[in-house]
Amino acid sequence: MSLKDIMATDLAVFLNIDEFADEIDIDGKKITGLIDPVEIGGGNRSYSYPSHDREYTEEIKLFVKRSDFTFIPPIGHTLKINKKMYVVVAPPVNSDGVLEIRLGGNSNP
Repeated sequence: MSLKDIMATDLAVFLNIDEFADEIDIDGKKITGLIDPVEIGGGNRSYSYPSHDREYTEEIKLFVKRSDFTFIPPIGHTLKINKKMYVVVAPPVNSDGVLEIRLGGNSNP
């Protein structure tokens, strides 16, 4: 079995609804993926990025199959995830068929 085959098998487990993933509504489209909350450091209740003029009270990492996205969203792009607005705060990582997107949002919509 090649490394590429092993990675495809891992992806099938990682993004499987019966294992780790959930069905996520992204901009009105149901996609299988995983949301990982990111701990905001230092006990701050909000934070900001130098490249943004907004403050965020929460941050998440979104993991989805690259093939489920028609484009890779750039920094500053807004995504509506499960009826809540988030902004891409770091360059997305496209690795072995998995797209990792770091997003900032606010607890109060």
